[in-house]
Amino acid sequence: MANELKNAHAFLILGRSLARINEYAYTLASEILCTEENEKKRPCGKCASCIMAKNKTHPDINICGRGRTSVDDVREIVREAYLAPNVGDKKVFVLEGADKFNAQSQNAMLKILEEPPKGVYFVLTSTNKNALLPTVVSRTFPVFPEETENNTDLGNGEDDEIIRQYTGAYSDAENGEFPTETVLAAYKLAKSFFDGGQKEAILLFPKKREDAAVYFRVFMLFSRNVFVYKITNGEIPENADIDFKKICTKISARKAAGYYEIFEKAYLNNDEFANSNALYAYLSEKI
Repeated sequence: MANELKNAHAFLILGRSLARINEYAYTLASEILCTEENEKKRPCGKCASCIMAKNKTHPDINICGRGRTSVDDVREIVREAYLAPNVGDKKVFVLEGADKFNAQSQNAMLKILEEPPKGVYFVLTSTNKNALLPTVVSRTFPVFPEETENNTDLGNGEDDEIIRQYTGAYSDAENGEFPTETVLAAYKLAKSFFDGGQKEAILLFPKKREDAAVYFRVFMLFSRNVFVYKITNGEIPENADIDFKKICTKISARKAAGYYEIFEKAYLNNDEFANSNALYAYLSEKI
């Protein structure tokens, strides 16, 4: 596993159809456990792990929820998380309909979500993000498969589409009170970054904290979009932008998730950077 993803161990799959997002969650679990050496080909569908996952017989994919939503159920999940995997060195817990867990049950899973045993991953699904505690959401990597799949122009560079993605991802931007020019400039730089120009791109991050915050959010959005397409077996719509297609061939799902974490932490800690040099030092160290 890539070093930058060592702390990425919990995912939150959001969407309108529970059946659909549960399917995505299972695909992600298969990708995590796949033994194919080439990360870009995971899940390969051919290794022993993928075959067991396909047949719904993998002993290290644990499906929870489905009536198991009490505090005692969560405690049992936590206990099982500390048991050694049956196959390989990883195990995945899929918590279907996490929004159905009450506040007490969600609180009971906070510690394990933040600090799980080595090789243990959690994939939560939800059709109602507002029913989840903010502390649960903050401990997970968000994925919106339905939104991304329906967006056939993802990454196409059209200004209105970029703004639509931004306002759709960040609720505080829905009222239109955000710097449109900065969002568009950030998106252009994000494409350069993910196309292999990492070192050059971080040098062009704005010095103003307010602008840097927008850049971090746009880079998080781009990371998420790449990640979603990669975990759907690399299936990109034929009419998607050619630049985005090329980018997706260069970056693995785990790499994209790793970048998401880097920029999320930068965004959350933006006020703590003494100046633009400190920001550059952080990004240079992590990327």
